[in-house]
Order: sequence, then C-alpha cells, then structure tokens
Amino acid sequence: MNDKKKDFVNLIDFIKKNGTDIDLILLRKAYMFLEKDGSEIEKSNKIERCISCINFNLDSITIISSLVNFDMYDDGFIAEEFGHIFVNIKRGMKNVDNILSVCENVDKQDFDALKKYLIASCRDIRVLILKIIDKYTLLKEGNFDNEDLKKDFAKKIFNIYSPISEYLGLNVIKSEIDNLSFSIINPEIYERILEVIDKDYKEDNLYSDKLKKYIKDKIDINIDIFGRRKNIYSIYNKIIKIYGYYSDEFIFTLNDLWAFTILVSNIELCYKVLGQIHTIFTYIPEEFDDYISRPKSNGFRALQTTVKALDNKLVEIQIKTYEMHEYNEFGPASHISYKSGNSKDQFDWVKNLSFSGGKDISGLKLFEDKIFVFTPMYMVKQLKKGSTPVDFAYSIHTQIGNSIKGAKVNGKMVPLIYQLSSGDIVEIIKDKNSNIPKKSWEQIAQNPGIKRKIRKFSKEKDKVDIEKNKKEKDKKIQNTNISKDPTIENNIIFDNITIKLSKCCNPKKGDSIVGRVGVGGVIKIHKKDCSMVLRSNKGILNFSWK
Repeated sequence: MNDKKKDFVNLIDFIKKNGTDIDLILLRKAYMFLEKDGSEIEKSNKIERCISCINFNLDSITIISSLVNFDMYDDGFIAEEFGHIFVNIKRGMKNVDNILSVCENVDKQDFDALKKYLIASCRDIRVLILKIIDKYTLLKEGNFDNEDLKKDFAKKIFNIYSPISEYLGLNVIKSEIDNLSFSIINPEIYERILEVIDKDYKEDNLYSDKLKKYIKDKIDINIDIFGRRKNIYSIYNKIIKIYGYYSDEFIFTLNDLWAFTILVSNIELCYKVLGQIHTIFTYIPEEFDDYISRPKSNGFRALQTTVKALDNKLVEIQIKTYEMHEYNEFGPASHISYKSGNSKDQFDWVKNLSFSGGKDISGLKLFEDKIFVFTPMYMVKQLKKGSTPVDFAYSIHTQIGNSIKGAKVNGKMVPLIYQLSSGDIVEIIKDKNSNIPKKSWEQIAQNPGIKRKIRKFSKEKDKVDIEKNKKEKDKKIQNTNISKDPTIENNIIFDNITIKLSKCCNPKKGDSIVGRVGVGGVIKIHKKDCSMVLRSNKGILNFSWK
C-alpha cells in the first residue's frame, strides 16, 4: 500500500488485492468516524494497524475494530452504529489497558498467571490480538522522540507481547514481533547477521529453487513444497542456545538456516514422502523426529528430518498435512492447550480467526473456574473461583497464612470469608504474635491442599495444648502438696481447677482436711473442724495430705 496516500480508497484497493473477506459497509463507517473525529496522527496509526491486521489474515471484526477509536464513543453509540460485539471489544480493551498499565512496570511477576488473567478478563480474544497488533504497529512506525524511548518500548513488546502471542498460538505474529524488536534492541548484531547471510542470499535462493524442483521431480506423490529462511532473531537465538555466545562463523553451522516444508493431504502420505526423501538423500538418524505419532507437548505435529541434500548441504525438512501446518502456524501449537489442561479442540478459534473470514468467536470463555488477583506489589496470583483471603495468604507462603490477623481488598477491610474476584488487590494483615491457624479457617479456605495444611497445624496445636494443660495441672497439684484421697467417694478430675489453702483456719500438714468449692470453681482447703465447714456441708469434698 502507498504510504503517502493512506486514505480509504487505497485501503480498499489493498483489501481487494489481498483477497480479504470483510464487511465493507462497517469498514466504511469506521473510517468515516475516524476521519471525522480523529487527528491525522490517529488516522495514520489506525490505518497502519488495519493494514497489519489484514497482513496477518485476521477476521473481519478484528480488522474493522482496528479502525474504531473506542475511547471517543460510549457503549450506546458503539452498539447502535456497529453492534454489541464491538461493545464487548471496547470494554475488553479498557480492561486489558487497566491491567497492563500496572503489569508492564512490574518486575518478576507471575507471568504465566498474568497471561491467563488477561485472557479471562478480555473475554473476546480479539481484544488481546488488537492490543498486540497496536503495539507492533507503533514500534514498526517508529515515531519516538529518541532512540532510548524506542529501545525501551521494543523491550516491553519483546518481553510481554511476544510471549502472549506465543501463548495464543499466533506464531506468525510472534515471529514478526521478535525480529522487529531485536533489530531495535540489538541493532549491531542484527545488522551483522543480516550482512553475513545477505552475501549468500541470491545463491541461497537459487539453491532453494533448485532443491524444490529436484524434490518435486523425484517424488511421485502430489505435494506442495516451500522453503523459508530463519529470521534474524531466530538465527541469533539458536546460536546462543547451542554455543552460549554469538560469532559469525556459527551461522552456517545451523542445519535449519533454510527450513523446507512439504505438505500433503493425509498422514499416510506423510510417511510415504518421508520414505522417498530418505531414499533420495542420506539422512542423519539422530536428527530425525516423528512428531506425528509422538506430538510435542505444545501440540506441534510433523515428521522432521535432516538430510544431506544437493551439493552435500545439510537441510532440515518438515513433512506434514495441510491441517497440521495450519495448526502449527496459527493454532495453539505453543503452550495454551497443555498448560490449561484443555483439549486442543477448544482452541479452534485460532484457526477460525485466521481463516474463516469473520466467523463469530466472541463466545469463547476460558478459565472460568479460576480467578486472578494481585498482591500489593501487583504480583498476579491464580486461585480457585470462590477463594477467600485465607486461600490468598497461603498461596503466598505458609507462614503468612498461619499468621493472618485480617485482610484488605482494594484498600478496604473485609472479613476472612469474603469471596475474592479477578482484579482484586489483596493485602494480608499479619499477627506478629501468632503463627498458628485457627480451626475455623479450614471451613473458610476453598483449596483442598490449604484445608489439609490448616487441619494439620490445628491438630499439632491441640497436642501442644493438651501437654501444656497437663503440665500446668500437675504443677498446681504439686505446689499445694495435696492430692485426692483415692479411697473416698467424691473423686473429681483436676483439669483446669485451682486449689488454695484457706486463710481462716490455716491448715498444715498432718491436720484432717476437707475441700470446699467456692466462687469460680476454686477449691479451698480447710481443717475439718473449721467453723466455716461446720456451718454447712454443701460442696464439701474429702482430701488428704500426700
């Protein structure tokens, strides 16, 4: 598209050339409002964002949303002009902005939980994709006051938005973000790698074309084959992983500097093509992997082999079906399916988003059995839905859980039975004089593991209390130097009972004595002939000296 004329006519031409299926009426309306209410800078940025969405084969609603300035209009206006699905996107954008405005500036946060929290918060996954595209476009446009600001922005995108793209399975977008960010963060090495590989670029292209033709001629199965050179960041990253440091000489030791992909219609043909490839070329046994029968934990499926191809060059070849290729490129072929414990079938929205041309995916709901809350330092904690401050405290550390005195949620005191919600900022107030949980907390906690932990500590406390009471009772009896007469009828149990010598008759060892129950259950020892005893025989117990 002509950068000098970023108007609607050029945008429509670009869409038609790209073959994008889109609702042109809504697109025209979005552009009309942008032109009417937006500044020149806003118009330029949003058109660039729209172009990026088209280039990444995103759906109609995402492309149209990229032109809408949601901040300028209320929900009612958006619903009337565009529809309720765009209201959801508007709300989701605001929610994600609020979360990221905090999290972008936090070090060592629980990033895995943050990614899940973002997905749960936005409800429509297109919100996150728009946010990723927005940041990528701003970085690509490069309108920064100085290089330091641009580099800081690139680091933020690389550290936050690239992992989110990978987490969503949007590997094509992730690759673009990584390469662009790396060119800004480390321009010297980026340019050096580019210079080294560009020397042989024309030759490599000729070799690639020659190899593709050779394989097609030799294989008696209908295939599609293409080659793709690793991007600059991927080359650098692999060199660092293998050698620990970068040097130009390591570049051409990579056997997948050019990776070739062969696509066929079904799994059976994958193995047939593999057999023929291994017949044509010598393969390296230790480099062969069957990711079809044993998929990677992230869902990636393909036959992957390294062969000595034409001119004895080492070349990596992946063989897969069209469906596998689609899934690996755009679906959850990263981390989301196995980390969340959901089957990959629940993530067909990624393929729909990239290929369906506008299929409604707004109904996707993830992680509904979980909540995501923040510590006062904005660390993200993932908890079970219905969790309380007790669960939160123990999720940080057992000792913090054991010493809860109270809790604040969003700056206000709440009871420990309070149910937390995603986005809450929770502060635990500790009792400095206690590190033992209360029994009642077991009923308050929702996490079974935390319940067991509280139960264990409570039992240990009960044991300590029993031993302590026994020692105190024995000490009291010893101090009075008296005991119950085992032969008398009125024996009692001495747990938590105080025994004192009365001052009225001052009994001494050898005197005949009795006990009289007084106020508060205190037993006072009297001589048998004490006037206080003779007045009434109620509450009198027989005692003797040890």
